Amino acid sequence: MMKAAAVLILLLGLYCCFFASDAHHSYEPQVDCSAYMKLSDRTKPKGCTLEYFPVCGSNGQTYTNKCLFCRAAIASQGKIHFKHYGKC
Repeated sequence: MMKAAAVLILLLGLYCCFFASDAHHSYEPQVDCSAYMKLSDRTKPKGCTLEYFPVCGSNGQTYTNKCLFCRAAIASQGKIHFKHYGKC
């Protein structure tokens, strides 16, 4: 019984380390900026949250999250592109 409990705890720990981390953004190959624009006016991005999931832009700047990256990308009129998730 104790061995089964130890194995279960070990498996739960491994699950938390590998599958339930905050690195869920790394599975997305690109950033879809359309999700950060107002429905009534597709040229103005919505307000951004304070969450910290850094995004690296093609201009070498690290943006705090996808929303702030999209705001800059939209303002650049196509000059700034997604490079990768994480700091530049």
